[in-house]
Amino acid sequence: MLPPLTRPSAKKDREQVQRFAERAGFKLKRRIRSEAVYESPPFEQKTLQDIGIHCTKPWRVADLYLFQKVTKPTKRLLTKRPVKDVHWLTFRIHGVEIKLRDRNDAPVRKLRIRRLTECGETLGSVSRRYKGREHIDLWTSNNVAFSISRTAPIRDALSEAQKGRAPNVIEEIVSTAFKLDSTERSEVRKVLGVLAATPTS
Repeated sequence: MLPPLTRPSAKKDREQVQRFAERAGFKLKRRIRSEAVYESPPFEQKTLQDIGIHCTKPWRVADLYLFQKVTKPTKRLLTKRPVKDVHWLTFRIHGVEIKLRDRNDAPVRKLRIRRLTECGETLGSVSRRYKGREHIDLWTSNNVAFSISRTAPIRDALSEAQKGRAPNVIEEIVSTAFKLDSTERSEVRKVLGVLAATPTS
């Protein structure tokens, strides 16, 4: 069960979980305090390091709730369908997982790339409630993020990088395929340079 201070809605979320379990025919039989341990993923560790916090071991714990099925569920037991999230393409380069927003941009749009940082080299937030989330088009497992005006050239660049091609070769392939000008070629080079310098997770 998520701890009370996990997020602003944690108390309400905990109550909803227990109410739903009861309606589904389950009864809480036992609660084991501090039994579940959360291991911080690489992107979270990197962000904490950038603000001077170094965690050498798991630091979040939660209670383990054990339920037993005791009766049939309530009729018309409904759950809210999760809001459909944006579709992301996944690449893995030099041990780093990279997510790229999958969308259809107008081919006439100029390729412009902006790195999003709030502290050090990383985004500065690991929360789904981050207000600038809708501006993120490329996101790495080390929490490096970019806003990209036209994702198709970067999609092909990442695909070629995943195959192990050299950055200069990738730049030439993508620039030719998408008829990029010198400024746009520089943007492709910038992203490839940052990704090449990103430490593996």
